[in-house]
Amino acid sequence: MTITNPNSGHPPNLATRLDGRVWALIAASSLGLNTTLASLAYGLGATPLLIAAVRALVAACILGLWLRSRGMPAFHPRDWKALFVATLATTGVSVGYLGSVFFIPVSLAAIIFYTFPLVVAGANALIERRVPTAGESGLFLLAFAGLVLAIGPSFQSLDWRGIALAGLASTSSATLFIVAARRLGHLNDLAVSFQINLFGGGVVALGALALFPSMLVLPGNVAGVALIGAICLAYLVGVTTLFTAVKQAGPAKTALFFNIEPLVSIALAFLLLGERFSGPQLLGGACVITALMLGSLQRAHRPLPPTA
Repeated sequence: MTITNPNSGHPPNLATRLDGRVWALIAASSLGLNTTLASLAYGLGATPLLIAAVRALVAACILGLWLRSRGMPAFHPRDWKALFVATLATTGVSVGYLGSVFFIPVSLAAIIFYTFPLVVAGANALIERRVPTAGESGLFLLAFAGLVLAIGPSFQSLDWRGIALAGLASTSSATLFIVAARRLGHLNDLAVSFQINLFGGGVVALGALALFPSMLVLPGNVAGVALIGAICLAYLVGVTTLFTAVKQAGPAKTALFFNIEPLVSIALAFLLLGERFSGPQLLGGACVITALMLGSLQRAHRPLPPTA
């Protein structure tokens, strides 16, 4: 897919795309920290809804202050429909992914969630009214086989809620990437981040307050609160750089550069949580990540479209 620069009307040049890839790697690394830190925080009394609400509202407050100090508009009422969809998608990612690691291991949740780059590539083919190439179809099949291997052997012992929430997060993330590139690319990145976090965090907080008020209570220890603070910082860096990456590199390219995020999540889960894969799960995870990397290489070797 090609993204046009809203100021020039032409596709971004090579330098811009390389910048977009750097932002994508920064976003992926920062967001990759979140689930492992969240799993540690759950052991100290935090809950998924608490973390989802707090990190979004903290990010919105900081972004709002930054925009105000720069005299930049924070709201874009003309684009409310796209922003509404992006807010719902972001909320689905946040609640789904953070909630999934409350029920299933971080490493398995990461494998399920990070099928979303392939969903983005497939959705782009449908939107552009073209048949997926043989290579794209092969990558989908490889990733699906990897999911079957990763989930299948221990399916009976896994909590279905964790699998469903990770699937919700993956679908929501694909939606966010597509909407951000096709409908929000002309807006200021920080303003978009501010709005979707403000409204998304507000919805989560109000919903939890009405239905599950006990889940909004802070941990009664310094370590738990400190972990939530670290999650907020990593999330702020990740979410602000994500939109810059999508605008500069396009949704498919950015999504596929997120290959590093599941590796960060899995490595941290191995080091900090002591998680281990069985043989079939290891093979399945390798299949999914291989599919993502091959997809990234496939797109990287396509010729850039003319810029004039």
